[in-house]
Amino acid sequence: MSRSDWGRRPRGLEQAAEELRDKLGRFAGRPRFDRELEEAFDFYFGHGISEFSDSLGEAEFLRFLDWFIHDYPLSNGHRLIEVFDLEHGAELPAEERALLREWMNAHLTLLEVVAERDGVWACVDLLTGRRYDAVRFAGEPPLRWSIVVARPLAVGKTHLVSAAAARLAPSVKEILLEHLRGEYRRYCLERRGASVEEFLRENGYCFDDLLAELTDWIAAARAQDEQAHRMVHARAVYRLRDPEGVAARLRAYGDIAQVRPGRLVLREREEDKARTLAEIRLAEGRMFVRCWSPERLEQAKRVLASRLGGLVHHLVDAYEEHGLKPVDGDSGQALKRRQPEACAEFVEGWLERPHPGLNGLPPKRVAALPLGRLRVAELLKRMEYHERAWSGSDGPWAVQELRRRLGLTDEDGVVLPLDAQPHRWNRDSEKAVLDEFYRVAAAQLRAEHLSSGAWIWWNFCSLAYPVIRKPGAWAAAVHYCVGLVENRPLRWDELAALYGVRAASISKNSWKIVDTLYLQPYDDRYSVFTLAGGLFRRLVPALAAEAGGSDGEDDGLSASLAKAARLRDAIARCVVGANPGLQEKAYAFFASHVGSGQASRWEEMFLDWYHFDWRVPVMGGRTFVEQAYLYGDLGEEESGALLHWIGRHPSFYVVEGVEEESSRLVLVDLMDQERVAVDWLRLAQPVGPGDVLFARLVPIDGLTVSIGPVLAFPPRYREGIQNALQEDRALVERWNGRALSWDEFNAHYSERLYALALRGVYEAGIDLEDD
Repeated sequence: MSRSDWGRRPRGLEQAAEELRDKLGRFAGRPRFDRELEEAFDFYFGHGISEFSDSLGEAEFLRFLDWFIHDYPLSNGHRLIEVFDLEHGAELPAEERALLREWMNAHLTLLEVVAERDGVWACVDLLTGRRYDAVRFAGEPPLRWSIVVARPLAVGKTHLVSAAAARLAPSVKEILLEHLRGEYRRYCLERRGASVEEFLRENGYCFDDLLAELTDWIAAARAQDEQAHRMVHARAVYRLRDPEGVAARLRAYGDIAQVRPGRLVLREREEDKARTLAEIRLAEGRMFVRCWSPERLEQAKRVLASRLGGLVHHLVDAYEEHGLKPVDGDSGQALKRRQPEACAEFVEGWLERPHPGLNGLPPKRVAALPLGRLRVAELLKRMEYHERAWSGSDGPWAVQELRRRLGLTDEDGVVLPLDAQPHRWNRDSEKAVLDEFYRVAAAQLRAEHLSSGAWIWWNFCSLAYPVIRKPGAWAAAVHYCVGLVENRPLRWDELAALYGVRAASISKNSWKIVDTLYLQPYDDRYSVFTLAGGLFRRLVPALAAEAGGSDGEDDGLSASLAKAARLRDAIARCVVGANPGLQEKAYAFFASHVGSGQASRWEEMFLDWYHFDWRVPVMGGRTFVEQAYLYGDLGEEESGALLHWIGRHPSFYVVEGVEEESSRLVLVDLMDQERVAVDWLRLAQPVGPGDVLFARLVPIDGLTVSIGPVLAFPPRYREGIQNALQEDRALVERWNGRALSWDEFNAHYSERLYALALRGVYEAGIDLEDD
């Protein structure tokens, strides 16, 4: 390019910005940078250019090129944008030169889109806390409350964001914040006093890598949000075998009221007439049950099935989605006339009804707490985002009304920059727990570990709203969790001595924190001394070299666990494609043997049995694992892996010890005394020799790992469980009139094993509840 080309004067700042970006792109494409561009490509994506062929999308490549220009250090130690400034900065027109100086300090970050005015958006930088008053987005305008991975480039009083910037749903906001905070805290161990801006400038590549690492989490969060925040008109239709008997039976219950002949309402509780679970209409030999969500319909169906039994026959379920439009305008007024009761019931019911996303508490009650206020504000943001995203929805009338009723503003929500520390609490007792943890742990842990404990406790309190009677027992549980995420947990009796509390209380509280936050050893969100430094393990070759062979083994295990997760997804897809009534039948059967419960881990145990063990009558007695193997959308390698999962039922195992040569945990099957070496178990606490485990073990890539929940019992339960198993098998053998091997017993009566495991849970005082 000639000197005159560089000096050509653009018209206005926006055109100056466009021309400057074009010049930077052409400069990066010069042959002199080819080798370094290929090296940067391999570093950014983990693969060479030739391996991508046509699979790399345009937006992905543009994000890489943006990082290569602004952040990647070339062999001379300078970034490409700095080299461009050195060689051509003096030749640029004044507007472009001023922009270039501004852009040299720009970095990638997470923006939350707050409000739009005259085509520009107010945004908050979630990582630094900075507020942008005027941001222009290239391409389609974003949805309000979107989370955008972007590099805002200053253009006068506004900032520009590329059309290639990754736009995400607000449900991923806190997932990304927690993992990025973990990366920043590990970065600060090497660069004491480093600012957030320095971290972001040096580690811009980690955004795309983090999105890839968290693909499953992000997809699950989005799917859960889409289902939770949609207003769905759900109906079930039944054939009445005895219409008069049905009407009389329904009127006999105190929580069912007759509004007029043929029309009744089923209340959530008899004593609370304001909360309707379902509306029931009886007409022409049919019973129609109507609710405002699929989940509430399932709850109503279970209630009615238990009360009406054979008097009715379920025919079909139907679902129709509704968006709540604003009250302004003809369409909004028409909708309000058509559905006044639905709108009022939705708003009032949402405020007062227990919400699963708020630990089963009503939003109105949670919003009265300082941390609860943040949590409800985030919940409403997600609701508004998903309503705006629906086709044909003009605006979030319901969310606006909810926000008004709760006194929330656009400023409310979780905005904690990476270098911030938790400072807001629901109650003084929560702060007292952290103070006690600091007091005792200061002599035991490094400052970085104390910070980990603060974030673990803050996140737990913002989700679970614990009732605290003994701060010391909770402080000791936080101490245990800090050790767990560093894979160096202390024993509960040691912590009991340190904090002067009972070991049983620490165990119970630790389990609640671990289960609520899904804590794991070397947890990237909280661990500061991971063996391979979180995301940097895969990206920085030097770390892999320092870690030696163990790092490769860990990567192999992670890859195998990811493959196992994909196989679970394949099984789940078969379940989704099945008749919805099957799960209801399976639920009733499981509950009749095991007992019913509402804790998340109880539900997980049911789904584990439902996917692996239940022989579906309408599928020829096959399990869903067998169905996925025969008809699932799997490749040859994954089908082969899934084949080895068929017939893998849960069992009780005794911990024998650890293999010296491989460090694998050796277990002995309590039923047939077979020894098995395990490579990975999903454990919430350390186990020792003699402990009894309830688990389902499966092979994957030559490894043996657990799938589904794992329960641990102290050694004193071994004899009782073993005797119970013997007695149960003897009883089943009398029913069948023949002897059964343990494999046969496992295969055909696994629900009895779950019943025994849960009986042991209740006797041992293990808490499966979320709160």
